[in-house]
Amino acid sequence: HPDMRRLMDKYSERPDWLDEAKLAEGQALMVRFLPVAVYWMYYASLVGGFSFPNITKVLLSTGYLCGSAENVKKRLSDTFRMVLSVT
Repeated sequence: HPDMRRLMDKYSERPDWLDEAKLAEGQALMVRFLPVAVYWMYYASLVGGFSFPNITKVLLSTGYLCGSAENVKKRLSDTFRMVLSVT
């Protein structure tokens, strides 16, 4: 799709102001603490989120983290892939 191609072209190039050293430092920090981040994502964020009615409504309406084990597995996998892709 042409709109998607333009979006990808626009954001695939690193901007001039990007500090490569700081980016590398942030990536190393994320990789170092990734096991802790995954732990907190699951136990603090996802499990804790079920106690908020508005979040529960969203989860029920989308089918994420409820219903079949496959839905739950897909949601957790999607989130984990997103975290990995930005590290």
